[in-house]
Amino acid sequence: PGNYEHPRISPTGERISVLRTDPNDNQRNVWVYDLSSARLSPVTRSGGIGSHAWSADGQRIAYTRGMEMFWRHFDASGEEEPLLRRPRRFQNPPIWDPPAHRDIPPQ
Repeated sequence: PGNYEHPRISPTGERISVLRTDPNDNQRNVWVYDLSSARLSPVTRSGGIGSHAWSADGQRIAYTRGMEMFWRHFDASGEEEPLLRRPRRFQNPPIWDPPAHRDIPPQ
């Protein structure tokens, strides 16, 4: 159950990330579907996720919450790490500069 939006295929082609809105609390979080195991798992649990994108190596997912951008390992191991704080809300999903593996704020 829930509303699934904005699927993103990982660079390795092994996983798909989606934004899932929980019908019980209306919170939107990042979830990852592993194609080989057919398992769907949450990456975030805090809600309020606006957009998301895979890192170039397929190991992390960057996501926006309000005026901040974070990233976390795709299997939710470890803590989320802040990447960027902006004075206004993000309008577009994060994008990556693959050669440098660094995030670039949306234009």
